Amino acid sequence: MKISIVIPTLNRRERLLNVFEDLKKQSYGDFEVVILDGGSKDATEELCNSYKKYFDVRFYLQKKPGIVAAMNEALEYCTGDIFTRTDDDVEIPPDWLKEITAVFSRFPDAGGATGPTIIPAEKLDNRDLTLFNKKISEPRNIFWKIFKAVYHDYFMEGEPFAVSRFYRCGAFSLGSNYELSRELKDTIAVDYLESCNWSVKLELIRRIGGFDQRYGGLSEYFEADAVYRVKRLGFKMYFNPRAGIRHLVDKGGNFKARSGTFGRANNFILFYLKNIKPDTLDKAFRFLSYLLFINSYFVYCFIRGRNFRQLTGIPGTLAGLIRYFPEIYKR
Repeated sequence: MKISIVIPTLNRRERLLNVFEDLKKQSYGDFEVVILDGGSKDATEELCNSYKKYFDVRFYLQKKPGIVAAMNEALEYCTGDIFTRTDDDVEIPPDWLKEITAVFSRFPDAGGATGPTIIPAEKLDNRDLTLFNKKISEPRNIFWKIFKAVYHDYFMEGEPFAVSRFYRCGAFSLGSNYELSRELKDTIAVDYLESCNWSVKLELIRRIGGFDQRYGGLSEYFEADAVYRVKRLGFKMYFNPRAGIRHLVDKGGNFKARSGTFGRANNFILFYLKNIKPDTLDKAFRFLSYLLFINSYFVYCFIRGRNFRQLTGIPGTLAGLIRYFPEIYKR
């Protein structure tokens, strides 16, 4: 079972070097590395060429901008059985690939596999969702206590640290980003795969026609969308607690880009209406309430930081509802 490891990158040569060093130490050797480069100026291609003596690594310049375009281009270059997407800012233990393949060997109905994607404690503030989760997990005033009751108890249905789960409102759990997820005793079926620990059978991605190009901006939810489409073919997604990596997120790149919320709101609505769907009164009420909650948070962030880009999520929500409403009726 050959694995195609796909890594998008841009001017992060030193981080990619660390990933390559971890890949050199893998106990499972049947893999290739496909690099999709957005136009680096830091000798990333030379680095890739220098590691060809250790494993099969190929460097490609992206033809079109955007992460979804990069992943669809990668489908043309991969020659493996498993499409494994990760990032250039991760730490990978020696048995990572071995544990990924173990899922597909053990479960005949496995369409995809994932595992813990741990954000170190000192870096939890570098991701907006884990920073928000930290604030409401230890509320210091009545405002954050109300947020906790609404977000954790209602929207996340009392299980905010579940593993790789989507809730009825459209929110998703954060459990796999914390050490607690390593304590699971066995592999379990889950709703989605972690974006930088994301492995799906290549032929299934091709069967669904690749990744949906409608996911714009930072393209949030495009990978979860692909997972749901694969599941509709009759396959399951599995979380192996031994197939973990560490995600060394920082406050550059995507953290800063997420202050623009138009695309995030648009992508969420497309994903929800296409895959989860407000097909019961309960789900419809939870979905609409969650949209109100999200937009209230956008306003709060604007008031705190005076960043007008936070307010773009409001028109993004309206535009998404109008544009993607017909997805409710599609199967």
